[in-house]
Amino acid sequence: MNIDLDFAHHLDIPLLDQVVDNFYNNSGPVQQEAGAILTRFEESPDAWQTVDKILEGSKSVQTKFIALSILNDLIKVRWKILPEVQKIGIKNFMIGMILSISQDESLFHSHRELINKSALTLVEILKQELPDNWSNFIPELCESANTSLNICEVTMIILKLLAEEVFDFAEEHMTRAKTLRLRESMSEEFQLIFNLCFNVLRQPAPYELQNLSLSCLQEYLIWIYLSPIQEGDLIELLLSKFLKNPQTSVATLRCLNELANHGTSSTIISSIPKILNELRTVVVYVPTETKSFNNIPNSNIDGEILSQECTTTLTNILAKYRPLLERNKILVPILVAAHEDLIQLSERNIKLSLRYWCDMASDIYTTEEQSQIQNAHNSSRLHNYQTNMNLQESLRIYEKVFNDLAVLIIENMEEPPELIFMEDEVGQNQYEHNEETQETETYNLECNIIIYLTHFNRQNIELIILDELEKLRCNPVWSEGKFSSLCWAIGVIFKTCKEDFNDVFTGNVIDQLTKLVEKRKDESDELLCDLNFIYTIREYPRFLNHRFGYLKEVIIKLLEIMRTHEEIYQNRASDYFFKIVQDCRHEFQRVYPQEPEPLISWLITYIEPLFANFGALPQYKIAEACAVVINDEDNSNRRDELLQHLMCIPENLESNLNGSEQSYERLFANTKTITTMTSVIRFNRALCSSLGGNFYPQFKILFPTSLQKYEQATKLLAKHLQNSGTTILSSAIVRSLIVYRKEILKLIETYINETSSLYIVTDIIADPLVSILLQTYMTSPFCTKDAEALRCLAILIKKVGHMIQERVTFIIESLLQCTLDMLNVESVDYPENRLYFYSLLRVITKYSFGSLLDLSPSSIKLYFESICLSFQYIETKIEADGINIALSLTEKMNNPENSRFTQTFYKEYFQKFVTAVFNALTNPNHSSVFSEQSILLLNLITLAIDVETETPIFDNTITLPAFSNQEYLQKYLFTMFSTEFPYLSNEQMLTFLTMLFREYHQPDKFKCTLRDFLVQVKEIGGDASDYLFSEEREQERLQRQNEQMRKLSSIVKS
Repeated sequence: MNIDLDFAHHLDIPLLDQVVDNFYNNSGPVQQEAGAILTRFEESPDAWQTVDKILEGSKSVQTKFIALSILNDLIKVRWKILPEVQKIGIKNFMIGMILSISQDESLFHSHRELINKSALTLVEILKQELPDNWSNFIPELCESANTSLNICEVTMIILKLLAEEVFDFAEEHMTRAKTLRLRESMSEEFQLIFNLCFNVLRQPAPYELQNLSLSCLQEYLIWIYLSPIQEGDLIELLLSKFLKNPQTSVATLRCLNELANHGTSSTIISSIPKILNELRTVVVYVPTETKSFNNIPNSNIDGEILSQECTTTLTNILAKYRPLLERNKILVPILVAAHEDLIQLSERNIKLSLRYWCDMASDIYTTEEQSQIQNAHNSSRLHNYQTNMNLQESLRIYEKVFNDLAVLIIENMEEPPELIFMEDEVGQNQYEHNEETQETETYNLECNIIIYLTHFNRQNIELIILDELEKLRCNPVWSEGKFSSLCWAIGVIFKTCKEDFNDVFTGNVIDQLTKLVEKRKDESDELLCDLNFIYTIREYPRFLNHRFGYLKEVIIKLLEIMRTHEEIYQNRASDYFFKIVQDCRHEFQRVYPQEPEPLISWLITYIEPLFANFGALPQYKIAEACAVVINDEDNSNRRDELLQHLMCIPENLESNLNGSEQSYERLFANTKTITTMTSVIRFNRALCSSLGGNFYPQFKILFPTSLQKYEQATKLLAKHLQNSGTTILSSAIVRSLIVYRKEILKLIETYINETSSLYIVTDIIADPLVSILLQTYMTSPFCTKDAEALRCLAILIKKVGHMIQERVTFIIESLLQCTLDMLNVESVDYPENRLYFYSLLRVITKYSFGSLLDLSPSSIKLYFESICLSFQYIETKIEADGINIALSLTEKMNNPENSRFTQTFYKEYFQKFVTAVFNALTNPNHSSVFSEQSILLLNLITLAIDVETETPIFDNTITLPAFSNQEYLQKYLFTMFSTEFPYLSNEQMLTFLTMLFREYHQPDKFKCTLRDFLVQVKEIGGDASDYLFSEEREQERLQRQNEQMRKLSSIVKS
């Protein structure tokens, strides 16, 4: 299958249609071949010249879409270098094509997507031609709208797309100057656009045209100045004709939202009560759990969208105008009714309204706080009485609303964000918080609202909770979801209970929850019921004070879940276990009547024979929780006894391993043995995290033997790899060794982080740790180099790097070459090593910069090469680390010493840094760190201009020494741009460099100038005057803007 791509002959349009059809509607080799042909076709520099033939002759809409995409790319990149004749020809062709489709009724209705795509192409042309070369387009377009309904629809589509491109998405595609000029030029036509939309809306028209007109109007409302009469007429038209009609209500709501959000005139303010009243008619249409759209004749609207738009509009209006409406008692009933409507809407879209409800409750609470402060400083009883009455009046007004809101949230409470326990690529479990998600945000908002409502009226919230419990008890159909939401809400309410709070309510609630759990065990998921019930207790651990039997029962239940159920439930139970033990630690130290020992002794004895059966997280949390209780013991003798008792657990685990004095090779030959050893290390790490520096006596014993085992495990890994190849890496024995090795280093990291004795770290830990880690890391094969070793060294250096600079220098010298050799093999291999390597470099640069100054010449070069290399990675974390290293480095260079390190930076790597930054800036894959990149470039320019250094940033044996660093950098950048972007004119490049070097002391302006440059390099033949405007031109613009505002003000006053 061949297509004539050199256009020497006539393009075979039917054959092209066939290729497109094969690509979209086929699979396998046929699809791949078609894709390759289309790619070559689209990349051909002359493909655009066939667009008119394709659009006229093709029978395939998809082929026409491809043709328009080719034309769009041409317009974006090469429009300015096209001959004027070709520009006019393209413009005329696009207009003619749109008119041709619009005049054919059948084509117009069957090719709407093609019309939209063609309109977008025309808008791309307008962005290039307006305002200078097509100033009469918008007036002519508005005038042509009167010729037919179809052309009127197309007009609305074009105007809407134009507004979106100029006002919403301009930053990535147009420079600031271009955007402002377009907005200024279009502002002269705003009134014309408004009149067109308003006239269309006043007259009878199809729903499609009405909705398009409303959508178009919405885009311009924020920019159009309307007189009070126009505002009043528009609001009246929207409310009377379109809001109540389900077919147009969504677009109308969006217009009203824009008017209410951005309007400040008295006309809009006075219309708010009427808008709120009329919104009630829309709320009637909104479906709920018990109501649908079936009762609306001829309705094909999306109920979900209508519900969302209605909620958004209502919350925005209430957020802005609620304080104003509250001051007028006559309007209070309307305000309350609007909130009742919002409650109804929230039943379906609670997440959309939560922010408003939270802000509203927060405002009332803040008012209460401020009134209390004022009352404390005001001796007038009358003033205090009036203030309290105002607050009570607000709570009285919203009493029913707040009651319904509380019920709604309690019945729909989001699950609390839990801790998760994830497995990484080598099978090691990682214990960490969930990432921030929409569910987490929802829970936090609901939590805050419940706390505010409980503060306003605790008694009412308690009655609601008891009523919801009664509903669950009496409901013949059990709802696990309702029970869970209720437990989570109760947990939030329990958080608000003060130390001296009466336990009657909590006791009643927990008693009823207990009965519900027992009653429903056969009908629901018993495990989830138990966990959710325990969650409520976790949030109010004071309930367990002096309730020995109850506390013991809860602990036993949690330990059962942690030992016998799925990992996800084990994780939750572990979290609850630790929280309860931590908060009730004094209860665990107490000896209860008729009990021979404190609860902590019972707990240790109870878990000792079971410990090996727990998973990784339960083991860790059990040990950590017990250590918290022991560490809190004031009696040192008693503390030592408890710790000795607790240490029996790891000693018993190891007794079977060490009893026969096995060799390390035999010890590491069994997966079960390694797992047991890992549990022992993990147990000690948990103790260390709770005991902190008090763990040193135990750590002193563990440290040397653990390092020996780490070394032997690493050697054994290398031996396995040598004997069996890389396939052995997925075996259970190797995975277990990798996990064990990491756990050893995590124990050491934990102690280094927790201890306050820097002496222990520098004089006892540092030397043997560095020696073993460097030796094993350097000699290990690539695939078994331990990334955790890099992380451990980073933690060590962060703690004491400033005290052991000679050792840090040795660490860098040892690691740079062998790590870079590994990372340079393939940019996607060894992601964990790459991540921790750059984290290590970042820590060294920040906390032990002096160690860099003594590096050997070869290591200095490797260090700088590593930083430059990081700019190329598309992994955001690594690139961000690399930039942060460079930022720290450039900040240290503000006070350069006459050292080999700084001389190498200025002479050999300053230019490379600048080049690497610009390469990353102009690569779309690196746009996520634009702000950091711009700061780094600013720092580099600052070093070249402001820092007094005798070291040139160029080779002065080759370059004329008459250059200053600033002059050379400007010349270097100009040459680089000429090479990289040959289509940029000299004037463009000089303008950019002038602005860049002028604004390096103004980070915000510097960043904007840089962003404009990134827009400019995407286009061939750009005009420097269209690129950036000087300060004088900006002042002229501001003067024109101020003059326009003065005129508008005089109109308003008149």
